[in-house]
Parts: sequence; structure tokens; C-alpha cells
Amino acid sequence: MAVVDKQLAGELWYHGLLPREDIKQMLRSNGDFLVRTTEPVAGKPRALVLSVMVKQEFEDQGVRVCHS
Repeated sequence: MAVVDKQLAGELWYHGLLPREDIKQMLRSNGDFLVRTTEPVAGKPRALVLSVMVKQEFEDQGVRVCHS
């Protein structure tokens, strides 16, 4: 994940380790989005998540990273 984090670090929409509680303050209008890294959980690797504001609620979708 560290390599991906470095590649994304310069993007305006990437927010690294961002708690879910902070997302509500950042996504205000339909279509607003950000990409974040999930918080560490015992036994699970960190993952990238796309958070999008849809109908005044935010939805999370996992992001699969493909290396070519």
C-alpha cells in the first residue's frame, strides 16, 4: 500500500488515512468525492475506498489497485 500512497499523495481528491467521521464534513454536495485509505484493523490489510456523496448521503466503494 505504501507505493500506492506515494503515487496518490499529490492528488487533490486523495486524503490518506481519514476517519469515516470526518467524511461528512468534507462531502457536502451530490457528486462530491474523495479517495482514502481505510484505518488499520487487526487481521485485515489497509484498502483504498472511494467515498461519494449521493442524495445527501455518502457511499463507500472499495477500489482495486491493478499494477501493469
